[in-house]
Amino acid sequence: MVKAENPSHTQIDDYSESISDTIGSQITDSEGHPWRGNKNHTTNIGGDFYTNKVTFSGPTRKLLNASYLAGTEIRSVELNAPVAAISPNAVGTPINIGSSKDSIIEKGATAVARCKPTNSVADTSTFLGELIKDHLPRVPGIALWERKLKALVSVGDEFLNTAFGWAPLVSDVKSIASGIRHADSVLRQFERDSGNLVRRQYHFEPEKSTYRSMFRHNVPCWYGDSNTVGQVNEYLGFGDVFLTVETVKECWFSGGFTYYVPQGKDYREKLIRNALEADKVFGTNLTPETLWGLTPWSWAIDWFSNAGDVVSNLSDMATYGLVMCYGYVMETSINRHTYSFVRTDGVFPSPFDIPDLVVTNITKQRYGANPFGFGLTWDGLNSFQLAIAAALGFSHSG
Repeated sequence: MVKAENPSHTQIDDYSESISDTIGSQITDSEGHPWRGNKNHTTNIGGDFYTNKVTFSGPTRKLLNASYLAGTEIRSVELNAPVAAISPNAVGTPINIGSSKDSIIEKGATAVARCKPTNSVADTSTFLGELIKDHLPRVPGIALWERKLKALVSVGDEFLNTAFGWAPLVSDVKSIASGIRHADSVLRQFERDSGNLVRRQYHFEPEKSTYRSMFRHNVPCWYGDSNTVGQVNEYLGFGDVFLTVETVKECWFSGGFTYYVPQGKDYREKLIRNALEADKVFGTNLTPETLWGLTPWSWAIDWFSNAGDVVSNLSDMATYGLVMCYGYVMETSINRHTYSFVRTDGVFPSPFDIPDLVVTNITKQRYGANPFGFGLTWDGLNSFQLAIAAALGFSHSG
């Protein structure tokens, strides 16, 4: 390398830069879907999507007019071409680190399990089951109320009547009536929420890594004008090229949930009538005579008998009743290689930093679920699931 005889006489007359266009390639595989601009849409307007893109960025056009003293001669140099840490042709393409479709769909199933709204079907059936089992008198006990009341009406001792007969009976009647009223309010709220859309998102923790290593030692930086490469490198200098590898994976789920409750006489008519009759207990100043007027106790017996069927039906819906109006799991994976030039030698101090060369491989994927989850096909749904899907307006075409 020829050195300037007196580098201190170097004079930089002009300097400017402008960024060159990014180059690269991209492939995309996507379904076609009509776009609906309304953000409040409740229908499924998306589809599966895959795209992979590789870009090379960083070569920057440099303009330099500089002069320096070589002995008694003033020499000048003009630079006007893209400059980068290393030639784009000298580096490879980072590998595609995108996950497999099966792996992404598995994460989608995990996200649904973690973020779905409280399954009202399961909660309601559990509540009714616990109410019948733990909190209210048994049906045979209800059948004995009338006999107890007859005995109490004939008792003459008011103290015994109140302490040992009347108070416990009133407590039992109010307890069961309160439970029935409570159960009715839970069921009414459950029915009101049926068919409403609840949106949910779930983001997995990003997977990130970074490491840096020496890529080339004591090499010239890349200059885009092949006719002057040898001469220009005397001025821009020699140095080391370092490679920084950064990988990032981000996966998330977005969906809209709802559930379906079949309405009709078989489902709720008896329970509603029983709840209205139980409500009379709280609207009446209970005395032996008024309580006698509430007999027979069929409203309580019928409620328990019918509630068992309701619990059984709701338990079936706990498995199939929660559905998605739409649901997608998405992943963005980035593998970025950054080549940096650290100058160690040159004719004169460089007036500008050598731009990094950045090569990036980006993959974006999106996969949809059917109304009952990820990894399921329409052919795999049973008749009950298909009936619910039809009731909510879903079809194979989405």
